[in-house]
Amino acid sequence: MSSYISPVQSSRNFTASKFPHCDNTLRTCFKTCKRKFYFQHRLHLRTYYGSTALRYGSVYHAAQEAFYNHIKENGWTRDGEALKAGMLAAQKEWEEISAKEQFYEDYRTLENCFNSVLRYMSEFASDAGYLKVIASEEPFKVLMQLETEKEFDAFPDLKPFHFTGKKDLEVELNGRSWIFEHKTTGMPIDQQAVRLNRSAQVMGYIYATIKKYGGRKNAPDGALINLHQLTARKSTAKGKEGTYGEPTIAFRRVPQVFNDNDLYQWRLSMLDAVDSMQKEEKKGTWVMNHDSCFNYNKACTYLSICQASEDLDDLRYDEGKYYIGEAWEVAKGVSAEDVII
Repeated sequence: MSSYISPVQSSRNFTASKFPHCDNTLRTCFKTCKRKFYFQHRLHLRTYYGSTALRYGSVYHAAQEAFYNHIKENGWTRDGEALKAGMLAAQKEWEEISAKEQFYEDYRTLENCFNSVLRYMSEFASDAGYLKVIASEEPFKVLMQLETEKEFDAFPDLKPFHFTGKKDLEVELNGRSWIFEHKTTGMPIDQQAVRLNRSAQVMGYIYATIKKYGGRKNAPDGALINLHQLTARKSTAKGKEGTYGEPTIAFRRVPQVFNDNDLYQWRLSMLDAVDSMQKEEKKGTWVMNHDSCFNYNKACTYLSICQASEDLDDLRYDEGKYYIGEAWEVAKGVSAEDVII
């Protein structure tokens, strides 16, 4: 049987800040298509044409972040300042995103975001006095390295890396502690609840949080997924063709709790993904996954580049559509001393 270095031994022999990182966004993109991963996370190619759904999600998320940050700092008050903070944050986020990219406009408007935030506050008004915010927008880095002989045999070439992320909230609600995650969707809320069951992102957040607390004893019980549905239909009425009707706004909190085996299987999945990434870095082929060129009849952002360039050495792209952006890293502010080992 092959030998391996224990985490305790190896933790004395590394500079944590030099380790590569992987979060759920990187893992998902790599699994979807290696060529897309190369364009998006190695060349940092960005498009001037933004996603209306992602913009709405970011704006709604900004409102929730500001609202709960105010609660964390000031407690539950009746002066409306927490709501005001959320609305101002939403407007600022909307203006900043809209200034950078072009969008196809639909029902996912700033006004509907305001209305949704107000409906959310009403839906969960009973949280006042019962929900305590422990942490908000907390980034983390977890050192991931081989811990058992079985892992060493499965991934003999895997180099240590950081698993990174940023949790929306950590709260106490009615005497129990939870990770809160806000998710927006245009799907029926029941369908999205099923789709997000056993979410790799949520599993990873729970894994990291348990590591942070040194075990399950003081860690949150699990995650509450705060689902927000916003959808609307185009009108077919004469004179109103192409306009959107009254939107459907709905919410649901879905608990997710995982046992130790669930989290270990997530760990193996992450090790396997990063092992493949590290090997692909060496090969440099970044093979296309043609099954991902279209998703629900929507073309991949980089399809025109793949069609124009047969080889990476002959890479060509439209500078009027794409630009070089910043590298994606959700936890770049976490110091080496704060890495969870």
